[in-house]
Amino acid sequence: EIVAFLDADVILPDHWLKRALEIFDKRKKVVAIAGPYWYKEGPILLQIGTVIMTVFFDYPFYILLHYILRKTGIIFGGNLIVRKSALEKIGGLDVNIKFWGDDVDTAKRLRRTGLVIFALYQYVYTSPRRFLAEGMFRTLFKYIFNYFWVVFFDKPFSKN
Repeated sequence: EIVAFLDADVILPDHWLKRALEIFDKRKKVVAIAGPYWYKEGPILLQIGTVIMTVFFDYPFYILLHYILRKTGIIFGGNLIVRKSALEKIGGLDVNIKFWGDDVDTAKRLRRTGLVIFALYQYVYTSPRRFLAEGMFRTLFKYIFNYFWVVFFDKPFSKN
């Protein structure tokens, strides 16, 4: 009935599953619940920067794009719990999108079937390995650029 998508290196807080199931039980129009990644390790700039980015960028854009423009939601593919019926309605995940934009595409299609909640309390802890390997600003730029490219052009800008 409910499907969770988690990255292999995430650590779930004790409340993660319980809160999500409570929301699904109380709000039948909710089809997916996602939350941010928090980093317990890595450079302090990364740890603080992702909190600031989430609160002052991701969350306001989620409100704008989901509730006002009704275009999409915000999900992070490694921190997502979704109703199986909604996933089936959208034909599952688009396996043609290899990485950049796959979660945006999924959120956009799920939004057509119901509410996609991005909740700050639905966080997971994860490794900063991608940011450390590729660079924080370069990685953020790729995420943001591809996010908007999928929202407005229905495909990611980056090929990999």
